[in-house]
Amino acid sequence: MAADRRSNDALQGGVGMSLNVEDMPERLRVVDVRPGDVFRNQRGVLMVVVAVQGNGDASLLMFNEGGGICGVQRYGVHYLRDKKRVGSVANLPDVLEVEWSVD
Repeated sequence: MAADRRSNDALQGGVGMSLNVEDMPERLRVVDVRPGDVFRNQRGVLMVVVAVQGNGDASLLMFNEGGGICGVQRYGVHYLRDKKRVGSVANLPDVLEVEWSVD
């Protein structure tokens, strides 16, 4: 899971009351945001996660309904965890090969 910006104390819990989450339905559990995940924003733009940084940020390519790139964005993964995934890119490349110009 990507790093969360809250303090470690907030993530570990303390001494005292706790919740029994063993029987929590799978659909309610937090799922890691991964490269290739596709989300839709409020304006209908499709957002594809292309990278998740160690600081908890996700880099996104944004596509219009015609499939063309219409922007780029960076959000904290906490923003995406609350959104519904609408798909996943099956063959997202790890590396892009470049033909360097030597002129």
